Amino acid sequence: MITCTSRQQSERGELYAYTLANQNGMKVTVNNAGCAIQSILVPGRDGRLADVVLGYGDAATYVSNRQYYFGCILGRCASRIKGGDLVIDDRHYQLTQNAGKDHLHGGLYGFDRAIFTPAIQNREGSESLVLSYVSADGEEGYPGEFRLTVTYTLDEENGLVIDYTGTSDADTVVNLSNHSFFNLAGHGSGTIRDHQLRVHSDTYTIADDTGIPTGEIGDVADTPLDFRDMTPIGGRIDRDFDQLAPGGGYNTNYIIGGQGLRKAAELYEPTSGRLMEVMSTMPGLQLFTANRLNGTGTGKDGAVYDRWGAVCLETQYYPDACHHPRFPSPVLRAKERYSHRTVYRFSHR
Repeated sequence: MITCTSRQQSERGELYAYTLANQNGMKVTVNNAGCAIQSILVPGRDGRLADVVLGYGDAATYVSNRQYYFGCILGRCASRIKGGDLVIDDRHYQLTQNAGKDHLHGGLYGFDRAIFTPAIQNREGSESLVLSYVSADGEEGYPGEFRLTVTYTLDEENGLVIDYTGTSDADTVVNLSNHSFFNLAGHGSGTIRDHQLRVHSDTYTIADDTGIPTGEIGDVADTPLDFRDMTPIGGRIDRDFDQLAPGGGYNTNYIIGGQGLRKAAELYEPTSGRLMEVMSTMPGLQLFTANRLNGTGTGKDGAVYDRWGAVCLETQYYPDACHHPRFPSPVLRAKERYSHRTVYRFSHR
């Protein structure tokens, strides 16, 4: 069941929030400002519900405060492009440089700031929330008019299914992801150091000190990046290792082998017993441990979010892939269909 739970007028247009609910009591609220996942209410082993994503209390705040990209869709290209220099078939396009000299998460006015058009779709008795947007040719420097839909479906197995589809009238680059910050103990409940993580990956893209891949592939074995078995995130988060973020923390792109929809990661919080599985059709998974949160902002219910207060698990193409021919290509050819799926499935044990 999907219901419209709020409506606001803003200078950017009408803002809506919709709540998706299933028969297990799970509820997900999504708004049309950047397709942001505003809340996810799921039970723990004791049956109590908790909101497990960081964010704001209303859609208008997502328009005015986008410092952390809470719950938003990233695009037209998630992650970084070195120098804002987009390369397609040896042709160069200058993108907005919004992270020093680099391009990050689609630019100053990426899809996280777009106001999407919402609609409820009913197929064979199952409802989905469909959000649409038309990205103009030249927006943030990208070539081609790109027509995008993001579809949210909550199934009866407590899976939040996100389907991304779109077409462009010219060759372009598309790499869409969701930037939800997860804390399975509940948002604002402290750090995620005791959360246990498993990433289904043996390798990662080695990055320089600005987060741009060098083109080399590293092996996770014998490094703090090894999450092949369930491991507490905080056990090695502040190790002296060149691939940990300056000042400590993870911001790493893992290579997820295989094809089609497959498991990329599992996140477990031992006190509540909540477990989240991440499945995706994408070749990469960005692990980010909210290293920049500093307690200066106020979230939902007056919560203050501190460093390491959440973990992001972003399914994507590799960062800066347009400069590395060996990486899976994010190029979308004119008239071809972009399509990928990510599922966040919740349970407890």
